[in-house]
Amino acid sequence: FAANLEVLFRLADDEKLWNAETLPSLPAGQAAKRVEYNDTRGTSPDSLLHLCPALHSEGNSLFHIIHAGKTWNASAVMDRSLAVAQDLRGHGVHPRDRVGVSLPRGPEQVFAVLGTLLAGGSYIPMPLSWPASRVRDILDRTGAKAVIATPPRPHSDTVAGIDPASMTDKTNSFFRGDSVD
Repeated sequence: FAANLEVLFRLADDEKLWNAETLPSLPAGQAAKRVEYNDTRGTSPDSLLHLCPALHSEGNSLFHIIHAGKTWNASAVMDRSLAVAQDLRGHGVHPRDRVGVSLPRGPEQVFAVLGTLLAGGSYIPMPLSWPASRVRDILDRTGAKAVIATPPRPHSDTVAGIDPASMTDKTNSFFRGDSVD
């Protein structure tokens, strides 16, 4: 708390700090803690992450996705998400890689996000309303390895653009609207 008060007093005493490009530095102890908390080095699994086996069992009723008159139970959600994860791996996505997701709200967006997480990656939500320049900037700044987007979403020249229609037949079934009751 004392460090925050110190910064507040410095801002109150010097108006130029409000418009400075960088904020006043943190006290050394807090800066060290921030570095420690944000350190992501370490080992990552080489295989797909595993969720609770109950989510993938036949007849699972823990949750359903209901959209546009179609229903996907937890097992169907997991099947499609795992298929997305496998396709991402086939496109060179590895644990800790970032993947942009720019899809309309609905089941396919859920499958893409879960598939990215199951592949060991992290997803970058990218609303369809964003202009092309913002999409390219975010993909470049984050070092994204791929982006799952419906055409004609523009993407960076250095990022693999994955059109859901080009994914494997098993993966593509959710984009055609197949559902499981």
